[in-house]
Amino acid sequence: MTKPVNSLLSIQEVSDLVGVHPETLRRWDREGKLPAIKINERGDRKYRYGDVIKILGNFGTIEYKGFKITHYSPGFEMFPDRFGSIAKIIVQNDQTVAGFAFAVAGLKLFAHPEIKSKDLEDATVSKVKEFIDRSLIQNLKEYTFEFESEGFREVDDPDWWEKGSL
Repeated sequence: MTKPVNSLLSIQEVSDLVGVHPETLRRWDREGKLPAIKINERGDRKYRYGDVIKILGNFGTIEYKGFKITHYSPGFEMFPDRFGSIAKIIVQNDQTVAGFAFAVAGLKLFAHPEIKSKDLEDATVSKVKEFIDRSLIQNLKEYTFEFESEGFREVDDPDWWEKGSL
């Protein structure tokens, strides 16, 4: 999609382009992460194409101690079939590829309104770096985490995760 940076996109166009649920875009607007323009009294949102491209550029790959840490999803996305959100990260080097999935129950976000998307995203990368630092990453393994008030804790075989879904 090549457009002038100041052209406006609908919430559905941005949802499709970025790969997140429209409710995630509404939350990002409230948090100031991806500001929307309200175009009528009903509050319909439009997004500047240039702002969308910037947000896509914020997710990508970082290098850490010989590993590439790549966001497989652009931040936290709404679960398609339940109340909550998930972020996925791929970690790899020459010998290893592993997946990390981080889930946040929707009510936990409401219970902790002080926690912003950026805080959660920073916590996911910190958790991945901790696994790298402690040499815990195994080839072709998927690691799953759930958010608690003190941060992310690892969980085995959570009901929200299907093996091989990264």
